[in-house]
Amino acid sequence: MARRRRRSDSGGEAQMDLTPMIDVVFQLIIFFMIVTDMTSADYVSLTLPQARNAQKPDGSEKDFIVVNIQKEKEGGRNIFRIRGVKLPTYKDLAKVIEIEAAASRKPGQKLSNLKVIIRCDQDVEYRYVQDVFKACAMNKVWKVAVAADQPPEE
Repeated sequence: MARRRRRSDSGGEAQMDLTPMIDVVFQLIIFFMIVTDMTSADYVSLTLPQARNAQKPDGSEKDFIVVNIQKEKEGGRNIFRIRGVKLPTYKDLAKVIEIEAAASRKPGQKLSNLKVIIRCDQDVEYRYVQDVFKACAMNKVWKVAVAADQPPEE
């Protein structure tokens, strides 16, 4: 809030209090630091399978959810991750996809508008990829893609 002081006999000018503006700037900095960190949570470090015809997905990153499938370092079991959250069982995965599909479905629509990208470590068994497809099919999510890297050019 700006405060004005009466001019004194010395002829000084009115001054502004910058404290509220500095508070707002710090809050914006904190907000953007948190948001930036959350967007990188979708991409876990994986060794993706290679495909010559691999393409980037259409649309912005906000339009889809990424399902990561990887082997845990401890115990060696396979786990699913969505937005950085561990989903240890198929039931957990199916529940999250059900919620996301319902949120993206418009009233009166049978099919969901949700887009899913499956990122799977190349050492994980294919049946876990099938589990993601099955969870999507059960919730009428038909926009599903599998991530792959292009092989290095020779």
